[in-house]
Amino acid sequence: MKHGKMFGLVAMVLLLACLAAIPVMAQSNPQLSQGVVSPSSGSSSTDFDYYVSYYDADGDSPVVKQVFIDGLPYTMSLSSGSPANGVYSYGPKNPGIGSTHEYYFYFYDGKDGEARLPITESYSGPLVTPSFAEDNPDTAEGLASILDKLVIAYGYKAGEGVDGWTVYDFDWAVTHPEWNSLTTLRVQRGYWLSVNEACELEYGAQAYQLDEGWNLIGWVGW
Repeated sequence: MKHGKMFGLVAMVLLLACLAAIPVMAQSNPQLSQGVVSPSSGSSSTDFDYYVSYYDADGDSPVVKQVFIDGLPYTMSLSSGSPANGVYSYGPKNPGIGSTHEYYFYFYDGKDGEARLPITESYSGPLVTPSFAEDNPDTAEGLASILDKLVIAYGYKAGEGVDGWTVYDFDWAVTHPEWNSLTTLRVQRGYWLSVNEACELEYGAQAYQLDEGWNLIGWVGW
């Protein structure tokens, strides 16, 4: 009886030793590749989509699947392939007018495996330029930064079936809006602005330094 117990104890010790000797397979990190925003440039009315390829050798699906756009996280969805070996996408989105947008991708498989693309820093893009409508805004919108100093504004309209002077007065916009014939500021046209003090007209990335009295400006939109 004693020998049987001793044999069983020895067998148990040997079994534990064998189990301890079996190598534990290390968990591999997932891999990200081909991160891109499409298209790479467009206007403020363009829809942009973000894509990245995900692969996990362990067959693990991502628990966290995000693209960070200008520092903010957005959850991506499987676009094609399998969850452990597929393309993920996010969009459509328009991050706004500008050339300083940045993005990167971050995935986590829930088992201590994570990946970031690029590994450090961020990708630049997309380049977003104003749409035609934003280059040619309503007069009140385009002159919003100086409306409290604006005395009156004139433009000259040639073609489009009408030739002659157009005018905008902020007070008329409230009392007699039909009197305001200068309704839109258009790129590559000149405008005469009268202001009651020196000021700066700002629109988008543009700034016009105005003197007290009359000023002639060429409208360039954003």
